[in-house]
Formats: sequence, structure tokens, C-alpha cells
Amino acid sequence: MRRVCLAMLLLTVAFSSARAGELDGIVRICEDEHGWRPFSYWEAASGRAQVIGFSVDIIDRIFTEASQAYRIEMVPWARCLRALMDGQSYDMTLSISHSKERAEKLLLSAPYYQTTTHLFYRRVRFAEQPSFTSPQHLSRFRLCGLHGAVFPNIDIPPASIEQSAQNMSSLLDKLRRDRCDFVVNALEVWRNDPVTRELHLHWDPISSVRIAWQTPQHYYMAMANPDSGRARALKSIVDQGLQQLQQRGELQLLRKKWRLDE
Repeated sequence: MRRVCLAMLLLTVAFSSARAGELDGIVRICEDEHGWRPFSYWEAASGRAQVIGFSVDIIDRIFTEASQAYRIEMVPWARCLRALMDGQSYDMTLSISHSKERAEKLLLSAPYYQTTTHLFYRRVRFAEQPSFTSPQHLSRFRLCGLHGAVFPNIDIPPASIEQSAQNMSSLLDKLRRDRCDFVVNALEVWRNDPVTRELHLHWDPISSVRIAWQTPQHYYMAMANPDSGRARALKSIVDQGLQQLQQRGELQLLRKKWRLDE
């Protein structure tokens, strides 16, 4: 059964299965209310809103097979992350990159997708495609990124990236107003966001350049209270489910569905 609830400005999507799962109660999942396309985001269809995406499809298949009830709540990302770190309110999140602090305070699943970090820029700003030889070279430019995003794979100090933008529209507005030279973002997210798809229709074109020295940016599901039996049980269900989806070829089919291999 699937239902959508809107109450106290908290958007919640609830999923439940016919039988009781391995864990007591409903597994509470928090995700960024602004969305992280194509992994988890709100979509209005047939007069109602629902949370969809690559990560949502995966956890739905895993928990359906495990007969585990769950609920996804779309909240501000800072609140979601803080609650998980503090071990309060939520059991897990579906999509998080690695950092030392996160690895210490959360229990991470096996990695199940990765992104490629690009620098997006206005063509009118640079006559030729820019190139960079090192992180030090890149740090001379003004960089902007989404609030809460981390990019350990490009070896740039977090303080070098201005990250006050809460969503893609605000981020692109900074680029348009010449408040930054480059937007740092994942190519997979950029090409699936409706805001960026409309760019070429409304103002000057955007190009991008891949950061040559980057390492893969892996993403994980993450469980709160890493030393608890509940977190370990969740990790076991998720990791086994990911392995089974991989073995059956379903993971690759979902990657194609959500345009992750283009």
C-alpha cells in the first residue's frame, strides 16, 4: 500500500508491505526535500505527488522482498543529516557520499552508484573551454555548489566552494549573476534536473568540463546509530538486496531507466 500525506509542511511518502518485516515497526527514511535527481525527488503525476527515483526504486525492491514496511520523509537536508548523526527520528537515508565524520557516526552500506564531478560555466564567460592542471590551479577561481554537497573526490578544500544555494535554481542564479566562475556538480544530477534542461531556451548556453584528477564519487545508503542491532540488521538487508539486484541484472536495468549510463 502506498499513500502520500501532507501535514505540518512535512511531505511524507509511506510504503508498507502485506507482512511484517524483519525489523520492528516502520523503517523511517529521510531525504532532501529539494530532491537529488535522478535518485530521489518529488514528481507530480495524475494529480498527486510521489517520491520517485533510482534510489527509491532500489529500496522499494529490497524492502518489498524483505517484507519490510518503510516510509520516506522529504525534509531539509541539514535536518535529515543532523537527525541521522544524532541518532534521532530516522533510521536511514538513501544517498550519501563518504566523509570521515559520516563514516564515524553512520553505518554505510556497500556503494551502489557513483557520479562524475564536472565544472559548469557560461560560454560567454570563457571563449575557449578552460582546463586545469591541479586543485591549486582550480582554487584560484570562484566556485559554487549546492548546500550540503561534499566533493572529497576533487581534493578541493570545502571552504573554497561557496555553498549557500539551497536548490539548483538558486545555484544557477549565482552563475548568471557572475557571483561564481564555475558551478561544481555531478553530471548525472545536472542532466536530469528540469531547471538545467530549460537553460538553453532562456539564456546563454552552459558547457562543462570534467575534472581530470578526480577519483570516483561513490554513494551509499546510511543507517543511524551504527552500533545498534537495528542498524546492523538494516545494513544486512540492504547489502544482501543490492547484491541480489546486481546478480539478477536488475541494477543495470534501473541504471538505464534513470539515464545513469549515458
